[in-house]
Amino acid sequence: MSLARWEERLAPFDGIATVAFWVAGVLVLQGPANQPDTDASPTRALLFFKTEENAILVGTFLYMIGTLFFLWFLGLVRTRLVEAEGGSHRLSSIAFAGGVAAAISLLVMPAVHATGAINNDNLSADAAQVYLGINVAFFYAADFATAVFLLALGLISLRGQ
Repeated sequence: MSLARWEERLAPFDGIATVAFWVAGVLVLQGPANQPDTDASPTRALLFFKTEENAILVGTFLYMIGTLFFLWFLGLVRTRLVEAEGGSHRLSSIAFAGGVAAAISLLVMPAVHATGAINNDNLSADAAQVYLGINVAFFYAADFATAVFLLALGLISLRGQ
């Protein structure tokens, strides 16, 4: 069987792998790493980056692998949307762009934590607190991009009825 055929048959599992890696990453960050809230004191934020370096790096790595699977899954979704939409593929393009924008934000979001963990020897308490806030900012950006993705996806699905 050709590689293209195998990839096509396994493509739906990309979505499952996405969720599995995202959940694993979050569980590591919220469990063993004990990630503080964004309103934590600067001292608590610095302590997080200094004492939980390995757990942060494992959690962020798992989350980023999940996001790479999400990008691969978007390729499948785009193909199916183009088939369903027909015509100019405007909504399919918008959905794909929203998904890619969300993926970019979801790659950068854990990278901020990883940067804090890797650079923890040179990190001040105030900078550590800023890293926690920047992480959340990228999560909000991903939320809005995901809304675009889901809106375009929903409009295409309504056209098919």
